[in-house]
Amino acid sequence: MTESMYLCAGSLCCTLVVCSLVRIIAPAGNTTKIMSLVISIFSLCCLFSSFISFSDNLKFIEADISQAEISDDVFSDLCDDKVLSTTGDYINSYTKNLLIQSDINPQQIITVMGVDKNRGIYIREMNIFINEKYHSKTDEVKETVSSILGIEPTITEI
Repeated sequence: MTESMYLCAGSLCCTLVVCSLVRIIAPAGNTTKIMSLVISIFSLCCLFSSFISFSDNLKFIEADISQAEISDDVFSDLCDDKVLSTTGDYINSYTKNLLIQSDINPQQIITVMGVDKNRGIYIREMNIFINEKYHSKTDEVKETVSSILGIEPTITEI
């Protein structure tokens, strides 16, 4: 499809360059009006022929897409998995930065994301692994995360 667009744009540019050169070369006088008319008609024909061939290419592309074997459910599941993974990574990074601001350096954060029936994304569970030296701050970690994210994380000391 993009190749057809490039060809259409290229032919249009070439047409306009040729028309400009013909106008420059054309002698002044009575032939100027006739040449302008001929150039205008030629430009319009080139423009329309490019779009006609472009629309024919689109018909072939539409036919190829309709014959594709990928179902909407499979495509939707692939997109959901990627979105969930990206969202989980973002939540992990955000949580880690939030805890670092509270002078707690988590070793690892694992967030399990889910999709509800309306295709909304939510946090199913969150596991935060912290060093034993932060044992006294376990309640602070839970309070900080639950106040911001609305979920109480599972804290594991390692």
